[in-house]
Amino acid sequence: MFLRYTLLFLLFPGMMFGFKVGMFATLLFSCSLLGMLLADATHAALCCTSVWFSLGACIIVYITAREIQHARRERRLARLYRPAEKEKKTAVLHPEQVELKWKNNGNFKTATLYLRVPERGIYAMLLTIENYAGGRIIAEGKVGVCIVPTDEKAQGLRHALILYSLEAGYHTLSWRADKKLGTTTLTQLNSVGEGAQR
Repeated sequence: MFLRYTLLFLLFPGMMFGFKVGMFATLLFSCSLLGMLLADATHAALCCTSVWFSLGACIIVYITAREIQHARRERRLARLYRPAEKEKKTAVLHPEQVELKWKNNGNFKTATLYLRVPERGIYAMLLTIENYAGGRIIAEGKVGVCIVPTDEKAQGLRHALILYSLEAGYHTLSWRADKKLGTTTLTQLNSVGEGAQR
């Protein structure tokens, strides 16, 4: 992805402002460059090309710095413990093969599970999707969550490991998918502390 973006913004710096603006800026630059070459203004054409590539290099540096800052912020939020919520009567303690119900929510499908956490800690959850046909799954919320999708699809199954840093109490765990998914189950892989039950 880094190489792809490097080539994109180095050759088409205007793409930073969107496809239409980027194409218009590239067309304008190309016409100007062609006019200079036809007018035998080679030195001016070289100067303009240098400015064009320099502008692209500056944009690459800016976007790289912005992405690094964004990644650090995401990492910092993922390390925080998610605060507990009000009591949920339907909360599950240590879910095993709990089937998630996907509901339509605009352009996305969403699923929710209420979880009761006996002690503060990191809880490992495994999402298992049957008859997986592509699409992305996003764990809602940025605080105390880290999702690790796998690339392997064994026997039509797809797995995603999700780590939650949770305070003791009740929590709402939600997921979002951009495509319709098959039967999806959630299993807690670990127990936390002596008070955790299996």
